Amino acid sequence: MGSNTVTTLAAGQVFVARQPILTASQRVAAYELLFRQHSTSRGAVIDVPLHATAEVLTRSLLTIGLDDLTGGKPSFVNFPREALFHEMAGSLPRQLVIEVLERSEEHTSELQSL
Repeated sequence: MGSNTVTTLAAGQVFVARQPILTASQRVAAYELLFRQHSTSRGAVIDVPLHATAEVLTRSLLTIGLDDLTGGKPSFVNFPREALFHEMAGSLPRQLVIEVLERSEEHTSELQSL
């Protein structure tokens, strides 16, 4: 998907990691936005995927600001199955791309209805 470099950004004590998605010429084409509990997190322990998705969206859109976070580039956000059918999925800015988690593939017919 891109580089293994992950930058964790903070606004106050709110954290979101952004992983660049690179073109073949190593330019940043987009970012994947990831949930982080604190600034030194290398990964996330996610007990409730819907909560993590909601936190990434809230932090990115309302607290930090999507343009400040991504410089206007497209942003991919992991969506578990239950988030796909939540009202928040239909009201996202155009530059946010819903990334369907691999575990959601078993629900292919439901996903096709979107």
